[in-house]
Amino acid sequence: MDPTDLSGLDASSARDYVTQFMVTLRTTRGELTKLGEERAKWEGRIKLAVEGGRDDLMASAREHLADVQRRVGVLAAEEQEQAAQLSILRDQLRRLQQRFDPTIDTEQLLAQLEAAVGERDELADQFKELQKTEESERALQELKERMRQPDEER
Repeated sequence: MDPTDLSGLDASSARDYVTQFMVTLRTTRGELTKLGEERAKWEGRIKLAVEGGRDDLMASAREHLADVQRRVGVLAAEEQEQAAQLSILRDQLRRLQQRFDPTIDTEQLLAQLEAAVGERDELADQFKELQKTEESERALQELKERMRQPDEER
């Protein structure tokens, strides 16, 4: 069955299906956010290893980073596909709702579905990423300062 084909469903089932699809997309986006955090962690570890002259740790961290980046690529492709499919499903749901009950405001219905599921706030995501980067930089600076202190002061 084509995941973007609502023709065999009644209006209620189609609405439920679209809602579940929205949840799946939101979950995928959440996983991407987590992988972004993991990527930042490994990038920081690479930087620490380089600064500490630890080639062995740097190589290991780069392997982990490459794996995370591969997973990000796969998941980002999935997210794009899901977003495109959701757009198609929304259009089909509008047509389906109008066929069953032309008095239903499909735009309002879709807005309610998005409110229930939650729409991605990209600006908030960007600020969250900026905050994490700043916190990582601050923690790195603190670690560098501690490493510069003589052993007797630690």
